[in-house]
Amino acid sequence: LDLDKEALEANVRTWQYMHEWYLWNDGIPDIDPAHYETPKQVLREMAWFNYDRWSTVGDLALHSSFYEAGQYVGFGYGLEEDENGDLRLSFVYDDSPFGDIGAQRGYQVLAIDGTPSTEISSLSETIGPALEGSTTTFTLKNLEGEIEEYTLSQRVCTINPVLHTEVREVAGKQVGYIVFKTFIEPSFTALEEAFALVESSGVDELVLDLRYNRGGRVDVAVDLCERIVPASAVGSDLIRYVHNADRAEENDRTTVISEKPNDLGLERLIVLSSRRTASASELVINCLRPYMPVVLIGNKTYGKPVGSYGFTYENYVISPIAFAVNNANDEGGYFDAIQPNNWTEENFSVPFGDEEEWGWKQARYFVETGAFDETIGKSGFQGSEPIQDWNPQDLRWEVGSW
Repeated sequence: LDLDKEALEANVRTWQYMHEWYLWNDGIPDIDPAHYETPKQVLREMAWFNYDRWSTVGDLALHSSFYEAGQYVGFGYGLEEDENGDLRLSFVYDDSPFGDIGAQRGYQVLAIDGTPSTEISSLSETIGPALEGSTTTFTLKNLEGEIEEYTLSQRVCTINPVLHTEVREVAGKQVGYIVFKTFIEPSFTALEEAFALVESSGVDELVLDLRYNRGGRVDVAVDLCERIVPASAVGSDLIRYVHNADRAEENDRTTVISEKPNDLGLERLIVLSSRRTASASELVINCLRPYMPVVLIGNKTYGKPVGSYGFTYENYVISPIAFAVNNANDEGGYFDAIQPNNWTEENFSVPFGDEEEWGWKQARYFVETGAFDETIGKSGFQGSEPIQDWNPQDLRWEVGSW
């Protein structure tokens, strides 16, 4: 190939990072980076597909906008299929086109650009790429059953890292409920505000909803763990890292629980989980377990016990899987997911905190009785991500919204 100097250097840098940092670098093929058009092609040719679905090369500006500012171009909503096969909004960001029209979780999407939802096979093809100003017409049914049509333009949306917070009395106990969406820089402030509310309410139990949280930054996961973990754990290991043999010295970089921003005095944590609960969310579950019971309600998690470093070159961010994460008991490796204590479906037709939102309802029943109600959320529907044809090498997968 006739590559210019900058393109060739990007390929070579990617080749070097894979050899130096890739967790499975002892099994990568011997390739010539000059024979590929892009660094992403170099990385994917070298990646080990037995485990690795996540190593990628991305656009530095988009990467920084998401992780540092919590922003992306789109409409500002999540979409799921309910037990009846209807498409429902699972959440809406306040600062977004969908937020502007007052759309809420539970709204039904009847059609997009006139195509009935039942006939849509790919959202990417139906909506098109993420481009500011591009318009799409949505036919929505609101929570009162009223149908409206909206023509909306994509713009920069700002993510709400915490989608919902409340404290509810259950059987004489104060129960905090936090729906946490993503581990990004703005999450520090959002978590501080959410935990200030639950702490000031004197909660006895905490329900942490991670069903829509695909992960993100490890330092945010550490902050979240330190807000929840018992005070007796301060000074103990939280995360132990495993690198490739060439980077074994990095394994000494253990993360220790250094402080407790909130003192909730929790004896256990209840987590709502789903197949979208991934990466840093799974880290929180796994790394808290040596110090307190963590009860999972929902579906099994995604299965990503590994992480990346983001190496930058020009306008690229090169992110090979570089380490595995274990807890203080050296437990990890959950590529087959973390299993729930109780399998409960999601009810996408009602807002967060509604009495009939099944995950929240099951959690309240567990707080009240110490057992699970096998009649809650048991229609046989296992949940899905319909017509959402992004993949784990695409930043949109981690953004997890349109």
